[in-house]
This record gives sequence, structure tokens and C-alpha cells, in this order.
Amino acid sequence: MANPWGVPVGFGAGTGITSVEQARTEARWAEQAGFDTFRVSQIFGVDPVVALAAVGSDVPGLHGVGAYVDAGVTELRPGIGTSDPRVVGAPRETLAGLLAG
Repeated sequence: MANPWGVPVGFGAGTGITSVEQARTEARWAEQAGFDTFRVSQIFGVDPVVALAAVGSDVPGLHGVGAYVDAGVTELRPGIGTSDPRVVGAPRETLAGLLAG
């Protein structure tokens, strides 16, 4: 998105993304809408690393993809630094959904 300061403008999909297909749809929308970057939340939904790895090649017009990280999780690696099953299980469930589709 063009702006007078030359600062990239990104779109954050929030915590409601629950599948790779949903992330793909949102990322394509962000690209078509003219955003520079696309982000997915790492908490309560799809695992962003797995989802963004699958989505990245679909949106060549974006200058970057990334994840919003919840400050309550002390480590970025799943299962390290947290015992929350939603954090530990997210990569496994996201990858299983991707492989099933």
C-alpha cells in the first residue's frame, strides 16, 4: 500500500484463522487489497509457521508474511515454556489438516 512515508502496511488476520485454507484465503485477499504484508496470530488457531509455509508461494505480491506472538508464551517453539495444550497441539493439528486436504 502506498503511503507518503514509505512505511509498509500489513494486514493481521487475528485469532480467528483455524485452517490453512482460511489463511490462504485471507492472504490472497490482503494481497489483492494492496497490503504489503500478512500476519497470522500464533494463539488459539492455526499454527502460523505451518500455515504461512503453505501459503507463502500463493501470494507473491506480498513483501512478507509473519506471526503475531502472544507475550504470555515464554518460548516460540511449540511445547517449550508452556504446558497449554492449545499451543502444544497447534502445529500437529494444522499439519494434519493440511495433509488431509
